[in-house]
Amino acid sequence: MEKTANDLCQSCGMCCDGTVFSKMNILEKEYHLFKQQQPIQSQPCEHLDKCNVCKIYLERPKICQLYECDVLTEFKKNEISFDEAQEKLKNWKKDLESS
Repeated sequence: MEKTANDLCQSCGMCCDGTVFSKMNILEKEYHLFKQQQPIQSQPCEHLDKCNVCKIYLERPKICQLYECDVLTEFKKNEISFDEAQEKLKNWKKDLESS
């Protein structure tokens, strides 16, 4: 089965686990999705499970839907394969953790 952009996102989680962003802004109509119903949510996101999978992926906030890292963009443009994208993400995470 062919891997999709959603599969790539769900295999990463760096934008949700605090690696890339420490906070995110949500819309007022999305407050109900979070325990602390406020515009700024701290990362890691409460909806990220132990496997870095978003538990509300299909209903995730607009900011989450709109965000695309460079690796995801390359994959969506068919510039790199799914495996190449995963390798880039793995190396990116290592680089961020070591800096």
